[in-house]
Amino acid sequence: MTATNTILTPDGAAGAVGVDFETTKEIGFYRLVWRRFYSRKVAVVGAVVLLILALACYAGPIFLPPVTVDLNSTDLAPFTSYHHILGTDDA
Repeated sequence: MTATNTILTPDGAAGAVGVDFETTKEIGFYRLVWRRFYSRKVAVVGAVVLLILALACYAGPIFLPPVTVDLNSTDLAPFTSYHHILGTDDA
C-alpha cells in the first residue's frame, strides 16, 4: 500500500504536486553538506587555495635544499654602541 501525499507549491492548490514518499530517494547528511558547500563558489575557491598552501608546506622542503649559513665568530659586527643602538649588520 503506497500513500500519495500532496505538496503545495507557492502557486497554491492549483500547482499541487503529488509525491510518493515511500519511493522518494533520501539523501544522506554528508551528501547534503557537500551539495551546499559545492554550490557556493567562493567557498570552493577558498578550499582550493587552502589545499594548495597545505601542499606547498609539505612539498616545499622536498624540492628546496636546506639553507646553511657559515658563521665565523671572529668576524661578527659589534653589537650595540652609542652610535648604533640597535646594532650593525656590517661584518
